[in-house]
Amino acid sequence: MASLTDISTARIEISDVVGGGFNTELTNDEIKEYIAMAHDVVEEELTGQGMDDNRLARVEMYLARHGIRFLAERQVNSETGGPTSRSYSGAFGFEQLRATAPGQQALMLDKSGSLGRETFDEFFALG
Repeated sequence: MASLTDISTARIEISDVVGGGFNTELTNDEIKEYIAMAHDVVEEELTGQGMDDNRLARVEMYLARHGIRFLAERQVNSETGGPTSRSYSGAFGFEQLRATAPGQQALMLDKSGSLGRETFDEFFALG
């Protein structure tokens, strides 16, 4: 049986996902699930498309961050002090990878355009 937290073949580590000011309340095992998912996507969609390992690692990192922001910890678009009011990006209106800043970064780094395909994007719009 496959382990959903096995990141032994991933290009990135937990410290890459949570580095650079990206904050999350997820546990390391929960972060590993998003890394494993991002790695699978990169392997299936982007490997062999003319991008070097550094670029693919960055895409993995941004896809993992996108998953966290889009699924586990919705990215706040706006916030009001009191009484508290928040609005969240990516209201599951098929905004796909464009719904979060990390998703937009992944799209920008994908020279092949594979991540921007509508059928692929729908995968990230399902919750």
